[in-house]
Amino acid sequence: MTKRASPRAAAVTLMYDGWQVWDGHYWPVRVGGDVVASIEFVQRSDAHAVEPDTPLGMEHVDAFRYRATARVLDTMDAVILDLGSFRALRWIRPDEGPGDFEQGATVSLDLNLGLNGWPGSSWTIRAAELYGIERRWHIERILRHTQGSDEVTEIDEAAMQTVDSSTQYCLLECSLLS
Repeated sequence: MTKRASPRAAAVTLMYDGWQVWDGHYWPVRVGGDVVASIEFVQRSDAHAVEPDTPLGMEHVDAFRYRATARVLDTMDAVILDLGSFRALRWIRPDEGPGDFEQGATVSLDLNLGLNGWPGSSWTIRAAELYGIERRWHIERILRHTQGSDEVTEIDEAAMQTVDSSTQYCLLECSLLS
């Protein structure tokens, strides 16, 4: 029997920050390897309501920033966005509300995407149970950046030795495995 490769979606660039390595989440990650993770978003613009039948999806702006049209699935413990091919979440801190997001709305906004730095949190577990947010991502490329420098280094593995200060981070160019 011939084994067929899983089909892959278009590449998505995700932030992989130093503290995720230090806290023991998702490391080491290697080019050609897979990681099972949920995706966390950081809102970078106001969310504007759009027509409910507007197609969901994302347009790459730069680095790990995207312009997205998303449906708001939940706003209880975390804001859960359906981006079309996958879902992303943002924790709602106890002293905050959901902000621009109303459950059931379709919105347009700019956001950054990264590996969820809180994979064992109660709100992540709830989101995984209700919305299946954890997905398998295939790592195509890893780019290490140092803040304040234009230097970008392509590396094969991101681990404690490669993201060793608070000014370094990696971008993971990933494909979603279906």
